[in-house]
Amino acid sequence: MRAPWAASPRPTCPGLPFLSLTDSKAIVDGNLKLILGLIWTLILHYSISMPMWDEEEDEEAKKQTPKQRLLGWIQNKLPQLPITNFSRDWQSGRALGALVDSCAPGLCPDWDSWDASKPVNNAREAMQQADDWLGIP
Repeated sequence: MRAPWAASPRPTCPGLPFLSLTDSKAIVDGNLKLILGLIWTLILHYSISMPMWDEEEDEEAKKQTPKQRLLGWIQNKLPQLPITNFSRDWQSGRALGALVDSCAPGLCPDWDSWDASKPVNNAREAMQQADDWLGIP
């Protein structure tokens, strides 16, 4: 059964050759390449593009690296979580669930109640939802 917001067939996205459901432990362990790859795929999937950053007036913002800009995007998507890095803030798996739910409300609605002592299960659940419903492997 498809989610109510998913009226069309499962969308296709360019795959990340280094990312699979078995890599949820690597995300919890802070594998920067996997975390950034998954987040970047979400961004591309939802057509969030670089031109929005070119319109910024602030000179400091224009000097930011792509990684800093990506972190800013995540902080805007997840204001309820104190995300300041791409390693330890992702280790409980809850941030990943929050990001998936932010991109498609209802996929991980209970991410804030996930048990932080089960980070691999949390990351696996978020990644499974992203794969099943968003077509993001």
